[in-house]
Amino acid sequence: MRRLPSLNGLRAFEAAARHGSFVGAAAELNVTQAAVSRMVRLLEERFGFQLFERKPNGLDLRPQGKALQPGLTSAFDAIAGLVEQVGQMRTTPVLTLGVGPTFAVRWLIPRLRGFYERHPEIDIRLSTGGATNPFRDDWTCGILLGDGHWPGYEAELLFTTDLFPVCTKAVAERIPHPSKLTRQDMLQVAHSPEDWDLWLAAAGAKPRGKVLGPTFGNYTMALQAAVDGIGVAIGLRPYVEEDLAKGRLVAPFSLVVPEEPLAREKLFPLLGLVRVPDARRGIDAARAMLRIGGAGHSAVIHSRDPRTIMAYGAAVQVLRVAVNVGGSTGSAGLDTNLAPTMTIGTGFFGRSSLGENLEPRHLINMTRVAYSSDPSEAFGDFTGLEPWSASPEAAPVAAPERAAGVDEARDEIRRIVLEELRELVRR
Repeated sequence: MRRLPSLNGLRAFEAAARHGSFVGAAAELNVTQAAVSRMVRLLEERFGFQLFERKPNGLDLRPQGKALQPGLTSAFDAIAGLVEQVGQMRTTPVLTLGVGPTFAVRWLIPRLRGFYERHPEIDIRLSTGGATNPFRDDWTCGILLGDGHWPGYEAELLFTTDLFPVCTKAVAERIPHPSKLTRQDMLQVAHSPEDWDLWLAAAGAKPRGKVLGPTFGNYTMALQAAVDGIGVAIGLRPYVEEDLAKGRLVAPFSLVVPEEPLAREKLFPLLGLVRVPDARRGIDAARAMLRIGGAGHSAVIHSRDPRTIMAYGAAVQVLRVAVNVGGSTGSAGLDTNLAPTMTIGTGFFGRSSLGENLEPRHLINMTRVAYSSDPSEAFGDFTGLEPWSASPEAAPVAAPERAAGVDEARDEIRRIVLEELRELVRR
């Protein structure tokens, strides 16, 4: 059992010690000066010595009072903090979301009002991190940029992003072509130093000069510098839409490059990679990637369930679905039970070399599903499975009439594919 003096006496002493007078303590505690003086006197009687030296113009702490006051102040501060923390605990659900500062400011916070209108019962708490920091135990969930492969966590695709330079109209007028860019013009983001290299490589441009432009800690800072006319920043599509719409920024060049971390292969450029808990979610995620990315030559699925494979092949609108085989080889018909065909992706970043997504109307030897030729990968029983009934959202694509120039297009595709295959063999 704790043997403590009166807590009111301790509060009165601590307040008087901080203010240096009974008058100040009385105002803080909302009691009379006489009441404070009486509580302190009773406390001193309990100790058996005086804590203050009373003077006409105020109070001076005696050695005993100097020893007591700091510990009491810390204790009362801790109690006040604990009471506030407990008071904030509610019975309503709490969603603690880990996000990067740029994502929070430029995408999430503007959408919170709509979320609260739909879910007023949920308490949202934002935590810094997310973009480059690891997950924390106190987060309910987090929003990260990456390939979706985080062991121990379930990942869902939110959206894909595009990279392209942005600047003010005045800056754009003096840089009419990517070749006119100087290194000093290019605003850098510290945690994404590869952004400019990626875009410049796609543009086939090499910046002039050796002096590097300013480097900023996040995209928000770099974009604000671009708005202020300091230089050209790499903009991410979700972050700069409002600035573009209101004319604060313009896109001086037409080239747009997807930012997905895996969109680097030439023969099989990936729009995205995501782990899902079930087949239905996998089909939805693949369709979302195509809807957001706007392009896709091939898709890959690893499954031994014929119904799942058929549903995936029918619902995911790409040229070819490679089953239980690598994407680059499967998309070309290699390592499958099919002969290599003229259905290979030939462009950078998910676009075909013809400037559009290859679709069934472009096919020379149409094949929806390319199954692995590995003997250990047994071909399932697809008897009785109707492709277009496997997924209610999918619909067959009607074969169009032969358009003028189709033979020339076929010859061009053959030429490009052969060049790509020769390059692949040389590697």
